Amino acid sequence: MNHSAPKAHHRLIPCPERCDGPAGRKTHRLVGQADLPASGVRRSRQRNAGGFSLLEVILAMAILFVSVAIIGELMRFGLNSARAARDKTKAILLCESLLNEIVAGITPAESFTDVPISDIAGEDDANWTCSIETQSLDSSGLVSVTVFVRQLTTNDRPPIEVSLTRWIADPSSAGTSTASESSTEGQQ
Repeated sequence: MNHSAPKAHHRLIPCPERCDGPAGRKTHRLVGQADLPASGVRRSRQRNAGGFSLLEVILAMAILFVSVAIIGELMRFGLNSARAARDKTKAILLCESLLNEIVAGITPAESFTDVPISDIAGEDDANWTCSIETQSLDSSGLVSVTVFVRQLTTNDRPPIEVSLTRWIADPSSAGTSTASESSTEGQQ
């Protein structure tokens, strides 16, 4: 193989056969410009081989930020739902507690409106009010007692309102009927 000085339109590239030339040097062959791939293709392969392009990084960052924003919004929604469930459960428990106190005779079955729950049930939470509505039923000796518990809120959330109704024996007639029965039994 005769090696001459390369011409302007020829380039030297490594020989694929990896043969040794004189003095132990690797031999190179001359290749014309038409034999090489287009320079743009070769440069793009070299540029992309080292990492990501700026467009890919910007796109990845945009996807990341949108995902974080959506997850944050879902967390806020979940937290608000958990608070609402907690408050509704507390309202139901307060309502049941007050209704049980009325049935047990601890709290009188009298109608009133929007009294702080701390004044009635001894609860420490001042964010709740209660109302009691009593209604006598027709000649059955029963009274319909409805307890309303409402949360006082200072933020934009709607207040939690719960009501429970129970029919109980009329406390005013129960005391008189018991007294009349005992007096009747004592006379016989």
